[in-house]
Amino acid sequence: MENLKDLIIINGVTGAIGSAVLAEYACQKNTCIYGLSRKALDLNEFTENGKLPDKTLICSVGEMYESHMLRFLTRIDFKKFKSVTYVHAIGHYPFEVNEHGDIAVTDDKDGDGINDKCSRLLRVFRYTVSCIDRLVDKKRKTFKCKAVLFGSISDKYKPTAHASSWKSMEKTKHWAHCVETNFCFY
Repeated sequence: MENLKDLIIINGVTGAIGSAVLAEYACQKNTCIYGLSRKALDLNEFTENGKLPDKTLICSVGEMYESHMLRFLTRIDFKKFKSVTYVHAIGHYPFEVNEHGDIAVTDDKDGDGINDKCSRLLRVFRYTVSCIDRLVDKKRKTFKCKAVLFGSISDKYKPTAHASSWKSMEKTKHWAHCVETNFCFY
């Protein structure tokens, strides 16, 4: 059990925030980083005997859907790590003003007043955290779990032109306060 590594999962690793997070964690010793990027090779290219190796890699899980994240997470052998940090560095921040200057939420098929892509990306965050929590061995009391989610200034000031972004974030913050998981949220 000695020499276990810290696992860092960075979703959106090739974006501005994700690459900065990668640069920070890459300097740490005894750390394995799994970066997720649509631009990378498919997850299957890295899988060995049904599991991912305990070495740093960047792969693609395809579009951000719960089923794709589950396919990725079930290929991680969490016993090889002493901690996991999930960094969600993806988001959708639409400017919701139409050509007439009116507030107009687009892509709202469910009619909740929130852009569906904003909702889906944060639903994937919640799902991923819940899945990791279920997959780690709860008997390992020393195993640490952390989740990192980046918001925006709209979360504080709540401009109507970015309502989908901050409303989705509010739902996620509410969820984080209500769930009983093995995770600390930052």
